[in-house]
Parts: sequence; C-alpha cells; structure tokens
Amino acid sequence: VNQLREGDFAAACKEDPDTLVYFLLNVGDGDTQLLLLPAGGDGARRAIVVDVATTKKLPALVKALADAEVLTRPRGGRPLFPLVVATHPHEDHVGGMPGFMDAYGDYIQELWEPGYYHPSARYVEMMRALEDLEIGHLQPTSGTTRFLGKVKVTVMGPGIGLRNRFDSYGVEVNDASISLKVEFPAARIAQEGENRRYLRLRDPWSIILGG
Repeated sequence: VNQLREGDFAAACKEDPDTLVYFLLNVGDGDTQLLLLPAGGDGARRAIVVDVATTKKLPALVKALADAEVLTRPRGGRPLFPLVVATHPHEDHVGGMPGFMDAYGDYIQELWEPGYYHPSARYVEMMRALEDLEIGHLQPTSGTTRFLGKVKVTVMGPGIGLRNRFDSYGVEVNDASISLKVEFPAARIAQEGENRRYLRLRDPWSIILGG
C-alpha cells in the first residue's frame, strides 16, 4: 500500500480504466490477491479477491483504491466484489477472510471455496460469516466458468473426482486447492439473429492463480 501511494499507482489505474490490474500483496507466508476489473458501462470498477491471509493489508488496499475513486460501487446495487475465492482452508490463505467478510459482506456477491472441511478456527469463522451473510456460495470444480464483463474466470482444479474424496481419508488439504485461470479480454460467442460465431479477440492476457 505504501508503494501504491508513493508511486501514485492508483492515479495510473484511474487514468486507464479499461485495463485489468493484478495485485499480489506481500503478506509473508501466505496469499492475498486482488484483481481490479476493467470499468463497466457505468464507469465503475469492481474487484475479485483470491485468499485473504491477514487482517490488515487487503482492507488497506481496498481503502486506498476507494479513496482514490478507483474502486467504486456500481449503480443499480451490483456488488463491489462479484467473486471472492478461498482457495483452501489453511490459515495462511483464509486467516483474514472472516474479518474481510464481516467488513465487506454487503458488497460481496459470491464466495467460492473447495468444500474441504478443516477444523481450524479461521475456517469455522469463515463459514460462520458465510451463514450470517446473504451471498452466494459455490464449491466449484474444474470447468466452472464465470464471465465478468470481458474477464473470464475458469476453474482448473480440483476435479470432480478429487472433490468427491474430500470427506474420506487421504486427501491433503493443499491438493484440494481451487486453481484459477483468468483471461482478458476473453474470447466469446457473438450471436447475430440466428447466427453464432466465435470471437477470437486480439492480444489476450492470461494468468494462472494456483492455490
């Protein structure tokens, strides 16, 4: 966040609203990631959150982006965070998730988690927060896809065969992680009347987010 302010990176994001910006926060031994989505038709920018390892850094980044009027709530009641992902229930990935959900629950549309039960305090608190909030809840497997404007999010793992084994002995929690492929701008199908055609957009950008 200090580098963001000193380098006026928020201003750069504001000047180029059609870009997808990836933030990887330095939280030590753990993961916290935020993807700032391109502006929608109303000019508002939303964000995807993948893991919240600690309690302070992500809220500080969100506040810095909001104060700079980069991250703005869309009109019409659309959520600020259309997707929040808890890749797996280890503390270094969900340690700050309960606090984030309590603080921003009204702005979250959907939470993805792998469905692996883990008897840790933070995991239990995350699920408690989920029960308290009116947000969607999905346990995705490979092939699950979401389009958020021109951004495509595809789940690469876990596969359904592995997910079906989570309740049995022998599946290591790290192997249960949700891994994602993010593509921008995403190829898509265009329909004109009864005709459909596949649009291959120029210069696509993609990144793999492994849990």
